[in-house]
Amino acid sequence: MATETVVSNKVILTLGLDVFVVPEVDDKATKEEIIEAERALKRRVITSIDDHRKVCKKVSAIYGQALLSGATIRHVSNGDDTNIVLVPNKEATSDTLKSLFGGKSGMTMYELRSVVLEDLYAGNAKSLLFDDVREKVTKAYKSGDPVYNAKRNFLHLQAVRKEPRMERVPITMFAAHLKKKAFVKRTLTLSWRKDVGEVAFKIGNLDGMRNAVWRKIKEGWNQENPEYKFLSVDINYKRKDSKPDQLCLRIAYERNKKDTTERPNTLRIDINNKLETNKQYLISAKTEMKGEKKIKPLLIDQEAVLAWLAQHQQRSKALDKRVSACGSKTRPWGHRRAWLRHQAVRDRNTLNRERVIEDYNKAWVRRLVDWAVKEDCGTIVINKAERTIGQYDWNWSNMLNRLINAANDFSITVLIQ
Repeated sequence: MATETVVSNKVILTLGLDVFVVPEVDDKATKEEIIEAERALKRRVITSIDDHRKVCKKVSAIYGQALLSGATIRHVSNGDDTNIVLVPNKEATSDTLKSLFGGKSGMTMYELRSVVLEDLYAGNAKSLLFDDVREKVTKAYKSGDPVYNAKRNFLHLQAVRKEPRMERVPITMFAAHLKKKAFVKRTLTLSWRKDVGEVAFKIGNLDGMRNAVWRKIKEGWNQENPEYKFLSVDINYKRKDSKPDQLCLRIAYERNKKDTTERPNTLRIDINNKLETNKQYLISAKTEMKGEKKIKPLLIDQEAVLAWLAQHQQRSKALDKRVSACGSKTRPWGHRRAWLRHQAVRDRNTLNRERVIEDYNKAWVRRLVDWAVKEDCGTIVINKAERTIGQYDWNWSNMLNRLINAANDFSITVLIQ
């Protein structure tokens, strides 16, 4: 759900959301007209993202040509801002830079401002798009290489690496680019191009944890010192083969790390993976409150998961018999084609088991963390379970890792006993 970066007593996290566009239509519009307007607006948004990526590629190519002509890249820091400066090493390089930058000296990215906004964007873009292009190209040329111990600009100069591809970069907007009424109910209104206009993104259905984060970001938008402070939003889309492209947002926010004393309660989780007869549950979560009445525990039964595990085991045994009946795949008396066919089915069955286990773990963690937040628990105590549920294998380490990451989003401490 989130990526964490700690800054002093604050934590920077990200929230991914699948969104839908809400077109502005007349009240008397029919359902078909609303659907067509929504599709047209979605196409304009996706086209603007693709155009932004093309502009990033062109600006990156300009700097690549400047490098190959003999210029040197230097990074000059001005407070919180970092700018790329091209230093020509000879007169021919200086002439090349002037031709690339439209007659200007070609020393800084700011000299490309008019070229980017007027020529590449045809005057339809707002200034924030140029700032985003400058930031992404700067980051691309400053980035290190995963193979060689060098920066991309040096490797590009040595013809080891090509210019950055910029195929998946999003449009990034910061808090200063948003209006005061950007957050309204379950919509986020953004504007980055004049020909696209203001676009209202509607948030889809969210689980309990992400819904709580979204609500706190929205509530803290117009507050001076919010608990969840909005930083930026990335506008992007996910390409799908057989389905329409899905628009998505990634919100970066800053959260103050809470002291656990503000949440005095403790949630004690008991995992009954050995299936003891006196316990009719698989997972039990009890809230321990000081000096107050005990609350009914949260119980997760074992019937559904045991029935699925038994069914999967029977199917696995049947597939094993099919594979064994084909003999050896490498011997003359074996049936290689039949063996490969049955083995492919067995591999899919194994992959399905891993995915179902992850789905169960994800659902259990979501219920437990939602319960902890609801009961105002600052600490979760859980027993370390073995790798089984009764006689069946189970990936409990996956659940514990998910629980720790999910609880960390709400400043809840997890203790494993």
